[in-house]
Amino acid sequence: MSDELYQGQKASFILSGQRLGGGGMATVHLARRSDDPTVLVALKTPLDDLDEKHLFLREAEAASRVKHPNVVRVLDWGDDPKPFIAFEYVPGGSIDREIRQRQQANTRWTESEVVAMALQLVDALEAVNQQVIHRDLKPANIFVDEQRLKIGDFGIAKYVGEITRSESFKGWGSSAYQAPESSMLESVDARADQYSLGIVLFEFTALRVPFNGSREDVVRQHRYERPPRLNEVTDVSVALGGVVAKMLEKKANDRFASWAELRRALGEVRTRIPVEQPALGLATLAREAAQQVEVAKQRTLDVQRVADERRAQLQDRRELVAFTAKNLFAQVRLHLDSLSNASTSITVSEEPPENAIADARAIEARFLNATMRISLAVVPVTESDEAIAWGSIEVRTHKRIWLGNLLLVAQPLPYGTLQLVEMEREPIVRRDPEDNVGGRYEVIGDIIRAQNVNALLYRRKNKGALSAVQYKERGFDGSGVLEECFEVFVKDAAAERAPVPVAREEAYDFGRGRRRR
Repeated sequence: MSDELYQGQKASFILSGQRLGGGGMATVHLARRSDDPTVLVALKTPLDDLDEKHLFLREAEAASRVKHPNVVRVLDWGDDPKPFIAFEYVPGGSIDREIRQRQQANTRWTESEVVAMALQLVDALEAVNQQVIHRDLKPANIFVDEQRLKIGDFGIAKYVGEITRSESFKGWGSSAYQAPESSMLESVDARADQYSLGIVLFEFTALRVPFNGSREDVVRQHRYERPPRLNEVTDVSVALGGVVAKMLEKKANDRFASWAELRRALGEVRTRIPVEQPALGLATLAREAAQQVEVAKQRTLDVQRVADERRAQLQDRRELVAFTAKNLFAQVRLHLDSLSNASTSITVSEEPPENAIADARAIEARFLNATMRISLAVVPVTESDEAIAWGSIEVRTHKRIWLGNLLLVAQPLPYGTLQLVEMEREPIVRRDPEDNVGGRYEVIGDIIRAQNVNALLYRRKNKGALSAVQYKERGFDGSGVLEECFEVFVKDAAAERAPVPVAREEAYDFGRGRRRR
């Protein structure tokens, strides 16, 4: 790689071979201008296996728009012999190197030093955000030029005003510094960079980030856990702790509304640093008040986490019910296609069946004098962990009713098992079923149909207890049950109606071929 020539728009550069750094999408090497060897640059090239190389030079265009002394300058770019960007060379390297050194020596920056660095970075980000959202601010992308900090690496920046809700070619950014809205693929603005700067300032002060673990764990903590108060983990003022806490609010609207507002808050912290700390009693009251606020906010986040998890689980249930219904309805259509009578018709309705408590799928087939209806409704997460859906299968003719209950249980994962549930009135008891959990039932002869999911869940839980209902369930053999169902369907549908209505409708004992009168 040494002495390799790169041709840009303004100049050409010779690679020295000295590696300065790199990451998930590119490597950075030291290079010099071919016409002036005294001019050193940091030359960034994409990894060979990077699929979206055509997006690489977008970083150069984004960064070249930003002109500020606290931002690393883009000097040139090109694609000969491959895409590259030439940045100004900052010999001090990135500040994460100094953080590691301070961690080993356990020497911290003073609060005054942290505030001074923070103000430099606020100025830089204000300039950056006039053109782009950085989206990957972290110590590895903050460079030290003597006493000046400079922000670089715009690898996953997006233009201000551009809506992006998908992962970029470099991912979402570094999870340890990532705003909650970024990991949710929401459109981000400057307040996402503010959140990342809050994590950076936390690390500058405490020499550690607030959240640790796997990427999944850290993303979850950013969304749902309050970070510790900075003034409780290290020796800084309550004022600085409050500023960083506001920068790290989960909702973007709860953070500082602008960089100017954050700059004023940091300026107020700086003016208070030389002042003596308040009396112990006042400091204790302030700390306890702040702790109570954090507890209340964490409680709100816990509620939000549970709500988000339930929404995700409910969506999973909807998709599973749609998948199960699609397979089941396909079998019904297969049987119907085998009927040659032109009067056969089939309609599919997405409307919830009567008494359904949630999203439902239903299919209804009519054949001459007979009607078949199959329905599946989603069971809300709050109702049951083991039951995903419930419903019924019914054939109604002018001679009889053939029916059963359906229950989709969660195990085994991922598709669960569709169960055929037979509920009958106990002959000895001879009374209609009832329970104390709001279950509703329909009794046809001695056969019982659940009219809400509570009726099935209660009986399933208490199926071994003595009651007015016999409860039995077995795996739903789609082809076997439907063949039996269609036998009744076709036989009764083709028969002529009796000239005199039957005195009493017959109920067909599901799965046993036995009639009850």
